[in-house]
Amino acid sequence: MVSERSAIARIASRIVRATVFLPMLLRHRKARSAVYLFAVALAFCALHDSSAVLVPFLIWMVPGTSVAMLPGEPAALAAAQMLRSGTMSIPETALTVAFIAGMAAGISAIADHALLTWVRERDRVQTLMDHPIAQRVLSLFDTMPFATIYLFSFLPLPFFAVRVVSIAARYPIERYSLATALGRFCRYFVIALLGAVFILPDWAIIGAFVLLVVAFLVIRNRHQNGNDNSENVTIP
Repeated sequence: MVSERSAIARIASRIVRATVFLPMLLRHRKARSAVYLFAVALAFCALHDSSAVLVPFLIWMVPGTSVAMLPGEPAALAAAQMLRSGTMSIPETALTVAFIAGMAAGISAIADHALLTWVRERDRVQTLMDHPIAQRVLSLFDTMPFATIYLFSFLPLPFFAVRVVSIAARYPIERYSLATALGRFCRYFVIALLGAVFILPDWAIIGAFVLLVVAFLVIRNRHQNGNDNSENVTIP
């Protein structure tokens, strides 16, 4: 029970943190473009026949693929299950979920880039660059930056390091957001495909979603606490 409360509190804190940064981001020209893109994506989802599923999914996935790091995998599984229970085919379901997740990731990438650029301008990126994971990513990023961003978006790897290295290297925001969106599209296509193939009853979908969210955040919380105890480095 304590772990569940801790996980729920962690979700709330991440949402609040994202909200606090919003006014600052809106003063950044590139961040405003993320807001415009979100409005377009939201309109697309609202006009879709499955808007009741896609609108909440998009709203969840934007912070889920950003520095707020809400767990997107269980949301993608749940969305795929709900879409598949209707008239969508398996390939259409997987493509739809992946497309929305890719759009959300591209929007988040622009906002993240603006946020971390603001951090860099205040000489705070070096603290993040000193993190050992960021140092290991740097050598790979120097040789193939686009592929590195894509791979870290697609695979279950610590993406925060790529965010930090991209900003420190002043990598163009257009390429960064494109690589992130492509990687997340492929990642969530695989997840949605699994969710579309293995159909569960509604009660099982809801229960699995809650359990996956709690388990995901508890594990991440313990992992981050372990890192904080061994290394005094703060990652936004």
